[in-house]
Amino acid sequence: MVRHVDALIVALDENGVMLGSDFDRAMLPAPIGDVTRVPKLLQALLDKGYGEALVTRIAMGNWLSMIERSIG
Repeated sequence: MVRHVDALIVALDENGVMLGSDFDRAMLPAPIGDVTRVPKLLQALLDKGYGEALVTRIAMGNWLSMIERSIG
């Protein structure tokens, strides 16, 4: 999944990548499995060298920003 995040950042910029809540029907890799293992993904991003601020934006900041722009 980290490689997917890498590709999305290239395609969408750092402000366009966010985690969603579609874990009920998404096909996720076994190491993630469900929402309870998202911290493992976030740690993997940190371990790869993503800064803490960027990981926070991917985890929730970009999503909140999008909602604020959409709803007002």
